[in-house]
Amino acid sequence: CGWNNDMPARLETLLEQKTGVAWYRQAVNSGGVGNVIFSRYPFVSSSSYQLSYSRGVAQIRILVNGRYVNLFSTHLGTNASYRLTQARQVVAWMRNFSEPRIVMGDFNFWQNTSEYYVVATPYQDAWLAAGAVRTAFNGTGNTIGASRLDYVFYSRVAALTLRSVNVVSTYLNGVWAS
Repeated sequence: CGWNNDMPARLETLLEQKTGVAWYRQAVNSGGVGNVIFSRYPFVSSSSYQLSYSRGVAQIRILVNGRYVNLFSTHLGTNASYRLTQARQVVAWMRNFSEPRIVMGDFNFWQNTSEYYVVATPYQDAWLAAGAVRTAFNGTGNTIGASRLDYVFYSRVAALTLRSVNVVSTYLNGVWAS
């Protein structure tokens, strides 16, 4: 669906109505393509960065159990050469933030492509890590090897321990949401 500047606020209101708790958000709008991070933890800091070709990345820093964590959300383009440039920009920009880092989003790339390795070399692919210890599941069970465009990558640091990955179905009224 199209992005507008009211969408993050509307989604935040809906989340708060559904859950009954306060939510915090950081959004970036890049030429009609937006990203937003929602958190139940208040932000220590937040920022955003404009990527090439009308894309962006949102960033928040939160305090969880006495540890600071930097979270990032992005949505890369559908053109392979644009994606490669954008993936490099995201990884380079994230280096400005302390560890640990978690980056998630719709990367629009397949595993084993150049763009994938730009991100998966410095960061761990959460789906593959969970699959290696048999804790990657969706509604039909372990699906390692299934196609995907959405990813979560995390720093290869002792401060982060992956317990499991559970992919929730977003299929509603004949549409798969990203």
